[in-house]
Amino acid sequence: MTKYKNPIVFYLSLLLIPAMMYRNSWLPGASVVLFNEVYISIFLCSMILLLGFDLNEFLYMQLRFSLLERKILFFLTFAAFVTVAYNPIEFTGLKSSLSVICYVMLFTVYFYWIPKFLVLNPSFFEKFIKIISNGGLFFSLLGFIFLIFNFNPRADWSAALLSIIGHPNNTSIIMTISFVPTLLLIYWKWNEITFWSKCFYIASLLIQIAAQLFTFTRAGMIATVIGLFVFFALYHRSKFLFALPFLVILIPVIGLYFFRAKGFASFLGRFYLLIPAAGMIFQSNERMLWGYGLTNGMVEYRKNLVAFSPNEFHILDPHNTYVSLILMLGMVFTALLLFFVVSLILKYVVKTFKEKDRSKELFYIFLISSTVSIMTQGLFDTELIKIEYFTIHYLLIVIGLMYFSSKSFIVPLKSNIEYYSNPVKN
Repeated sequence: MTKYKNPIVFYLSLLLIPAMMYRNSWLPGASVVLFNEVYISIFLCSMILLLGFDLNEFLYMQLRFSLLERKILFFLTFAAFVTVAYNPIEFTGLKSSLSVICYVMLFTVYFYWIPKFLVLNPSFFEKFIKIISNGGLFFSLLGFIFLIFNFNPRADWSAALLSIIGHPNNTSIIMTISFVPTLLLIYWKWNEITFWSKCFYIASLLIQIAAQLFTFTRAGMIATVIGLFVFFALYHRSKFLFALPFLVILIPVIGLYFFRAKGFASFLGRFYLLIPAAGMIFQSNERMLWGYGLTNGMVEYRKNLVAFSPNEFHILDPHNTYVSLILMLGMVFTALLLFFVVSLILKYVVKTFKEKDRSKELFYIFLISSTVSIMTQGLFDTELIKIEYFTIHYLLIVIGLMYFSSKSFIVPLKSNIEYYSNPVKN
């Protein structure tokens, strides 16, 4: 269905991420994107689908359900149709209807087409990793420059590292995403790059981790620590156990100041936001199973939150990805989705311990640690699944890479010869 050698598809897909970053920035004109994110996403996704459509592949496409993941995807699709049918309110307004279409397009482009493109074009996978890594470094350095020169684009967050993003929590997720690709580059290219390149990537990693600390976002700190732990534990294994006692002492000593900086009231406030959400979920068996709708779920949540606590009128969601998914699409879809992702993670953990090829093993570790760190931050934020933010695109790509690599047995850390002689099959 896709022309997998068309680089325009790749670059257009990346263009949507900075567009959503701009939408969430304090830069002039961000409000233009703010009220048009659905239309922008649909337009760019439509361009990608049109440029990537391959009629021959579409006509000869075969559906195979031999793998567990394929079966889960089938049931996920069925559950999505049921929950949409159960919530016809989603189609009573233009923007809500377009939001449903937008989610379908985002899934098609970023879970299916782009991962397959990257698997079949390893040179573009390397470009992708470098773009994400260098992007994280750019945002980190810009944030530190603003802090050093006391440039405060948002007075209410003057002490935190913002970069160009309007809220430190949204800045934090950038570093949560970018530090694992930076780690991958260090280990992957270590024997190929110069001494100065090694210094550059090590410095880049440290700067991104430091930037994460100075956002004072505890969710990001926890996600980064867990991501680092998973990466080093899987790569170094028994050797990592010798360093573990030092890390257990060092991490609390360094991180305690940053972790306590905002006080624990806001941290506990995250759990306070779950109370009205729980009331909505357990309101009826039907709502628990099928939710309130992709867009209507958050509308209803805001109504219940204001009724529960009138001072929280500025809060848009429960600040928890998984609770938000249940509100939007119900328990059936959420449970299937989590089972799908967790089954892939566990499969790759097993593959990591069995794999003899070090480059393949490193690729598996990258996928595991990236997914785990982002999903950890999802315990405290909802932006992972929102169209108007810039996390859903990267997360879908990583999970898509796990899915396609698991069924094709090839990874994009080898030469092009191996890839084109062993194409991914539908």
